Amino acid sequence: MQQIALMNDEARFGQVADDRLDDIVAENAERNTEFMKLYFDNTEFQKAIKEAARKRAYRIITEPARDEALARLRAEMLRETTGSGPAGID
Repeated sequence: MQQIALMNDEARFGQVADDRLDDIVAENAERNTEFMKLYFDNTEFQKAIKEAARKRAYRIITEPARDEALARLRAEMLRETTGSGPAGID
């Protein structure tokens, strides 16, 4: 999914992501049967969920500051769990 997002615009990413979301909902049907029923029986609900999920996934994957934010989070977690971080991070 990352490669698809990085190589395409959001609309083209959605062509793959929307189908994958259907698979994910079906694979997890036993975990939330009410959601699955609503998702597959209500086209407006399904459309809204797909749009929100697609936009969020695309933004997360393509956000240029993502790597920097993850590095800061990892450094913070390291400091909290060990009392010190990598050189230059403290």
